[in-house]
Amino acid sequence: MEIRLAKTAGFCFGVNRAVELTYNLLDGGHKVATLGPLIHNPQAVADMERRGALVADTVDDIPAGYEVIIRSHGVPRSIYDTLEQRALVYHDATCPFVKKIHRIARHFFQKRCFFSCMRDNRYLKSLFLYFCHRQADAIYTDGAFFYDQM
Repeated sequence: MEIRLAKTAGFCFGVNRAVELTYNLLDGGHKVATLGPLIHNPQAVADMERRGALVADTVDDIPAGYEVIIRSHGVPRSIYDTLEQRALVYHDATCPFVKKIHRIARHFFQKRCFFSCMRDNRYLKSLFLYFCHRQADAIYTDGAFFYDQM
């Protein structure tokens, strides 16, 4: 039997970037902590822990001297503020596509709009809702259309 691996198999771009950053730091002898599991893959997270990574639930759980990896899903602005208040070195591994959504949400918030994104995992589609000036608009899409329109 021949087994072929698709060329697109593996982690998505943003997750792969976060994983590579973490392994490079660990291989370089750095003390590394992630805020929550770095990715939704328990085997990969366990491997990082075996190599010395600490998975912390909160910034307060991170000992001094550790470098913090912000996972590919991103974190609220308050987490960055807390990291800076504690003078912890951090590496922002937030996926660039996730950062774009954060910028879009911030844009709507500054316009006093409400923005919401919900995911339908059965169809890998997202429903983007935004409410401005008492009117609502919705886009149900695979994501590409929405990103290109903003």
